[in-house]
Amino acid sequence: MRIAYDMFGIPDRLDCLYAGTMVVTTGGLVSGTGALIWTYAAVPGEPTWCLVVMSAPRSGTAWTYTIHCPAS
Repeated sequence: MRIAYDMFGIPDRLDCLYAGTMVVTTGGLVSGTGALIWTYAAVPGEPTWCLVVMSAPRSGTAWTYTIHCPAS
């Protein structure tokens, strides 16, 4: 799995949770572009989705992200 992000000029934080567990994070406020990568093995009966939580504590912020899940 790969999350590519652009936090532009005002720093934001991105956390990604899978099945209630944080699997990847920016670890704090970051600006500009970057990517977070982790390994995901599909298991029958387990969730097929993840939850992305954005924290944008400063006014005037903007961000984008794209999640890429390669085919198995």
